Amino acid sequence: MLNPKTFDVDVNGVYASLQGLAFPLSLAARAIESETLPSHTDLTADQISQLKVTRWSPEDISEAIQRQSKFVGNMHRIAWLDPGRWLDHGTMELSLGIVLYHAWLDLAHSTSLKYFLVPRLDIDLAWHSHQLHGTGYKTDTERLLGQFLDHDDAAAEDKLGNGLKKTGELWKERFGYDYQPPGSD
Repeated sequence: MLNPKTFDVDVNGVYASLQGLAFPLSLAARAIESETLPSHTDLTADQISQLKVTRWSPEDISEAIQRQSKFVGNMHRIAWLDPGRWLDHGTMELSLGIVLYHAWLDLAHSTSLKYFLVPRLDIDLAWHSHQLHGTGYKTDTERLLGQFLDHDDAAAEDKLGNGLKKTGELWKERFGYDYQPPGSD
């Protein structure tokens, strides 16, 4: 999820008529595999007039994808995108990431979201996974934090660095142990 709040605005606004419709994923996958998915579909003038535009421009999407590539690169670097890793080592690290994500949300709640908290990689994966549940993510964060928790994927490196340092200080104060695992600096 690139930006949960923008996604929510789009889903409940521009694309509200699509809610509840099942996406024919298996049909689309078969069409892609068999190379029968049309590369272009002509629209009638009536269909074109009914199209609404998302808040995301192509440039916004391109920039967001480039920013998210760093996250994907980090997941690749630690081999978390390799399915064999989980077959060989089990899923304890994923489970721990989910538990730590809950603690991270607790930290956000305890500080009333006054600080820019930066998740470590395992927490970030759990956070991104939670965001994929759109409406559930919105409901959960509003219930837990009193507001819809956005994901600022456009934060500058210095803001991320300062946020990570502050998160570490607050984490140590709240939970009594270091935020980053040994050797992760």
